[in-house]
Amino acid sequence: MTDVRSGQRLGYTDVVHSSVVVGDAVVLSLSPAENELSLSGPPSSSRGDHVSFTLSSSVAGPRLIRCHVFAPDGLMLPAYADNLLLDNAATTFVLPSAFNDLTGAYTIRATDVVTGATAETKITLN
Repeated sequence: MTDVRSGQRLGYTDVVHSSVVVGDAVVLSLSPAENELSLSGPPSSSRGDHVSFTLSSSVAGPRLIRCHVFAPDGLMLPAYADNLLLDNAATTFVLPSAFNDLTGAYTIRATDVVTGATAETKITLN
């Protein structure tokens, strides 16, 4: 079981204790299998290149994957975020870097929205 809004894995249980603020909601997901994501791509690239990363899942079936990119200073870059549908095979996340991006190591994080499984990789932009 996973809290979809926070990504927190709650494990296999039949009871969940939670407090909810008035007007808020708790969204829980159930999945019969533990999912593991794999994210791979080149270790470095030039600024301005569109870099492709391969994303795959250990569990068959359609998966909604949220991808976030973090700059070398640790700030999330919303312009590079994307949602992908992964369906039984690998899919591709493209980082469309800009010529004026900072040089340094960027982190790409992929998260399965339902199971909370995550995968990360880094790329250095020169």
